Amino acid sequence: MKLTIAQKLISITMLTAFGVVCSLLAVLKCASVLPNQLPLHDVFFVLLCMLASAWCAFTSLLLCRSILASIDTLLICARQLIAGNLSTRIADNDRNMDELGELAKHFNLLATLLEQRDRAQKQWLSDTSHELRTPLTILRAQIEALQDGIQEANEQTLSVLHKEVLSLSDLMDVVHDLAKSDLKQLRFRFSQVDLSEILNETIVNYSQKFEEKKLALDLSELPREHWITQADSSRIKQLFSNLFENALNYTNAGGTVKISGTAQANQLQIILDDSSPGVPPNSIDRIFDRFYRLEESRNRAFGGAGLGLAISKVIVSEHGGTIEAEPSALGGLRMQLSFPFGEAIRGSSGKSP
Repeated sequence: MKLTIAQKLISITMLTAFGVVCSLLAVLKCASVLPNQLPLHDVFFVLLCMLASAWCAFTSLLLCRSILASIDTLLICARQLIAGNLSTRIADNDRNMDELGELAKHFNLLATLLEQRDRAQKQWLSDTSHELRTPLTILRAQIEALQDGIQEANEQTLSVLHKEVLSLSDLMDVVHDLAKSDLKQLRFRFSQVDLSEILNETIVNYSQKFEEKKLALDLSELPREHWITQADSSRIKQLFSNLFENALNYTNAGGTVKISGTAQANQLQIILDDSSPGVPPNSIDRIFDRFYRLEESRNRAFGGAGLGLAISKVIVSEHGGTIEAEPSALGGLRMQLSFPFGEAIRGSSGKSP
């Protein structure tokens, strides 16, 4: 029979009380006839009381040991976990279905989450050092070439150095933001802004880049209205820039990038579709992971450090919205943003890309 901790404690209490009563009865029976010899039937009664008392004590001891054994196991595993052995687990025991058994399951779950977090942190440090090493290596090679007289300090050389410094600075800014986000210290300055105005400004800023790559911008389903809401304008601009940069880097030349939006029932949806190449179904859920990029070589020529979508998800989440990725009807990737916002002000926005 499987007993809970509460049932075991009640049983121990009742057995202890019954054993004490039996012992008292035996003592009282003996004391009542001393110094005379006990009659035979009283001898059997005293022996029965003593046996009952001994059985109660033995059973109580077994129940106590079963509880203490589980507690000892939990303490040993907890000490190992504190010492840094995150692979520590409490062995499953189907017979142990009491409260301590449930506690053991939660302990194993906690240990698993800590191990995953530790692994993710180590991967985060490894990926960060990898991404920092690339621009630093280029800077070092260029500077040493200048020192050795192999290259001249002309406009082209300085432009390469400046580009790598900017790349390194941008990477450090994003890494800093993600680190502060993990600590719940990433600050946002909310004010009443027009999301459509920020979106149109970002479109204008990226128009030339899209033209240079021969990517067509389809804005036919982008409404001409104001989307007024409480938001951090600089962060929203960063969000849109990251999404455009992602489409720019991972859409084949000659393709199409389509931007559309709808506003219904205090919910704003902005959708960005791009043409081929698409994203494998098993990779869509990972594109928001830090430093994740589809190409195995991690070649920087294919895009940035793989942090743009990660910080974009943080920004959307802090604004109470959602961002989802799915295959696009154009053959590439669809990014769908949802924001809560105030009542849309219909009419011309006054900003057209």
